[in-house]
Amino acid sequence: MHVKDLTIIHTMRNPLSALNSPFNNWLKYQGGKYFFPKNLYFQLDLVFNGIFDLLSFNKRLLIIQYEHLHWHHKKVMNDFCKVFKIRYENCMKIPTYHGLRWWGDVVSNKWVSGINKNFSININEKLFYKRDIKFFEFLTTNIIKFYKYKFFLNKEDFYFNLLPMKCEILVWKNVIKHKKWKHILSIPFFYCKRIFLFNKFTIKKFNFPYSVGSK
Repeated sequence: MHVKDLTIIHTMRNPLSALNSPFNNWLKYQGGKYFFPKNLYFQLDLVFNGIFDLLSFNKRLLIIQYEHLHWHHKKVMNDFCKVFKIRYENCMKIPTYHGLRWWGDVVSNKWVSGINKNFSININEKLFYKRDIKFFEFLTTNIIKFYKYKFFLNKEDFYFNLLPMKCEILVWKNVIKHKKWKHILSIPFFYCKRIFLFNKFTIKKFNFPYSVGSK
């Protein structure tokens, strides 16, 4: 296969849930000593700009919604097989990594065996102020609507979220507690970067790629 024939498959989930998961898991893992301001910024950028960045490669891009992979597994995988002209096999229900059975990881502390029809979209409200949730949902309004997710709160217009977010404060406390001096010094940089690069005026407009199994 030539590089020009490359297809990118991007697995995504509800934007706020996609932020909640790494924040929650990494802040718990060994007291949060491996989660720094740069990591928090990376997760924000992944959710707000991830699809746009992948589209910039000018390759075919397909979306697989993580929730649908659990709730509507057969429909998603049948469509996936149709797109790539392959045959559906029952092994597609079993998560593997490099040919080995994947059960989870120590960071998430969740052990899985396959498809979970009872999968739910949750957020840990201890990680967010209400204004943070409204801000996140405002920035991802187009994603939420196009991929038919539900809003946790009624969205409001946010030109800038100038105040520190709760997740930021938690990360700052951790790096100070663990005396990570280099990362303590990085706090103002990533705080300002977040304000200037994630706001009303940096929301990107583009044609959203097809979500496998949505038809």
